Amino acid sequence: MSADHDMPRERSRTAGDSCTDAAALEAARWVVRRREHGPAVDAAHRAWLAEHPDHRAAWRQIEATHADLLALPDEVVRAFRRPPSAATPAPVRRRLVAYGPLLAGLCAVLMLVAGLKLLLPWSAPSVFEQRFATTRGLVTSVALPDGSVLDLDTATGVQVRFDNAGREVRLDEGQLRLDVQQDAARPLRVIAGDVQVTVTGTRFSVRHTRTGLDAGATRIMVEHGSVLVERTTMPVTAPLRLAAGDTVLIERGRWPDAVDRLVSADAAWREGRLNFVATPIAAALAEFERYGPTGLVVEDADVAALRIDGSFRVQRLADFRRALVEALPLKVVTRGSTQVLVADGARDR
Repeated sequence: MSADHDMPRERSRTAGDSCTDAAALEAARWVVRRREHGPAVDAAHRAWLAEHPDHRAAWRQIEATHADLLALPDEVVRAFRRPPSAATPAPVRRRLVAYGPLLAGLCAVLMLVAGLKLLLPWSAPSVFEQRFATTRGLVTSVALPDGSVLDLDTATGVQVRFDNAGREVRLDEGQLRLDVQQDAARPLRVIAGDVQVTVTGTRFSVRHTRTGLDAGATRIMVEHGSVLVERTTMPVTAPLRLAAGDTVLIERGRWPDAVDRLVSADAAWREGRLNFVATPIAAALAEFERYGPTGLVVEDADVAALRIDGSFRVQRLADFRRALVEALPLKVVTRGSTQVLVADGARDR
């Protein structure tokens, strides 16, 4: 039997089978939409088919194209993927010529459907979702899919989710700094407790910790650009707009009505340093403890309330201890296996 005998016959076209370009394009859209396989989508598709004879004709043509694809011999599909050569058997070359119009039309339909999958708003969104966390004493930096850079302080945990609708970073505990890639169509939100920070493209820090400096509160510091700070729980409060150089401390149960100005954005932790300005000793020790054990305890409330200034390296606890006993009337005493920071009465006289 000749290889030409099993080629599909050209379909006869009737007036009812013709369709407009608009109907053909809409039929291709329905190929994409029906991938959702939902009852509402199926009902809408049936309604569209019933609207006009052109719709039914266009859908029949797409279905016929798909059926012709399934009917193609394997050797023709394989040969179509590469240009015919002298090594291609003559029967296959004849089939390629015969199938040419069908294959060309099929490619056009497939390219249209592939393009619609990228452009249509109902196509499945591209989702990036991942959790990042640092252990005690570790500071790290993460490059996000949109080009933003996320810096994580010690003992910090975040959940990141990006999709076509927006970008979200949920800060469970710790401190982060974000250098956000500009994207007005997909704002980035940082959620920390009952505080939400919304930006389109800027550089800022958010701190939300249970211990250390500002324990139990949320602090936002803006280095570049601007951010919108809102409350996510009742009662409704007026949002705050922070610009470069602004900072705000949001304590539990209290919503501020103004922002403060920074002399400089305090992101010293990214350089392995801790900066203290009139910081109570108890809070300063708790901040060091976030990075590692200090071996120091304070038992006296008056000692805990004494304040310290200075910039100290996280890994040089000895420098901090020396500054405490040199700048303040304090000394370290050993009680069993514990070192206690106590008042030095001899220096008071």
